[in-house]
Amino acid sequence: MATRIIALGTLRAYAAQYPDAADALTDWHAILRAADLGSFADVQAVFPKASWVAPDYLIFNICGGSYRLIVTINFPAGIVYVKEFMTHKLYDAWLPDSERLQRIKVKRAADKKAQKRQPRRNEP
Repeated sequence: MATRIIALGTLRAYAAQYPDAADALTDWHAILRAADLGSFADVQAVFPKASWVAPDYLIFNICGGSYRLIVTINFPAGIVYVKEFMTHKLYDAWLPDSERLQRIKVKRAADKKAQKRQPRRNEP
């Protein structure tokens, strides 16, 4: 079963935004589309440098590591969802959604705690 990639239009937009990565993205698409991916091991057989970032992101190095392509894969359905494409420098600051949400929750809790500690102002 061939792999379905959602969405080709997104890849084309990234290729237009980063012309030096256009050929590499086209190659990635062609290789992945023809692959039969049943597990992460199958991905690594085709792309040995692909990495898994918990809970459900796969990261592909594009253009020798100059760029990162972030996807999620529904292995049973054979569907790849393109999430983000960015330079290596931007990727260093990237956080998976679960981590980002956790940091927001921690910050909100700290803000609430700080508000409770502030002395009340006496208003006339």
